[in-house]
Amino acid sequence: MRHSQILIALWDGEETKKIGETAQIVHFARKGIPEAYAIPRKHLDPVESRPVYHIITPRISNPAPKGEPFARIEYYPETLSHNDSFKVTFGNILKKIDSYNRDVIALVSHLTNEINNNKVYVIPAAKVDSLTPSCQSILHDYAVADTLALHFQKESKQALASILVLVVFAIFCFQLYLEFFKYPLMLLLYPLTLALLMYGIL
Repeated sequence: MRHSQILIALWDGEETKKIGETAQIVHFARKGIPEAYAIPRKHLDPVESRPVYHIITPRISNPAPKGEPFARIEYYPETLSHNDSFKVTFGNILKKIDSYNRDVIALVSHLTNEINNNKVYVIPAAKVDSLTPSCQSILHDYAVADTLALHFQKESKQALASILVLVVFAIFCFQLYLEFFKYPLMLLLYPLTLALLMYGIL
């Protein structure tokens, strides 16, 4: 639960006082994990809470729970439940996570050498094998994120350079028309270049 964005609770909705029951976990997700169960926090750290997707689930002990069986009810942290924009903001965060995951699937296989090089920048290759599996996983995730950041930074610079070249070319064509060549084709190059520029931006 500590590392999840959403808690999916298969729950009949019955509140109980039992330790470790679904009701308690849902309570933790909405109000924050009490200090007795949470990892140590600094005084300024925010309370750890997250949205809950409650799937109304019949149980042997409660075959007829309140509500339509298997319907989904969304709960958001109580401190934010009155903020209408939170649901939209949280949805945008999930979209960005999905976008990152798609980039990983599409590009990682083509950037293997760069990922391995970025690992070496952090820890020498000879010491990687001595790391625990969890540390190796963290190192790999860091190298992937860093490699993708550098990849898109390079693409952004190339796109910016292309835009500048097209802008200069468009102005150049327009000035040639005004000063030297009064041909419609020369003037037509100006809007065509701008159209190509807008297409590249979009």
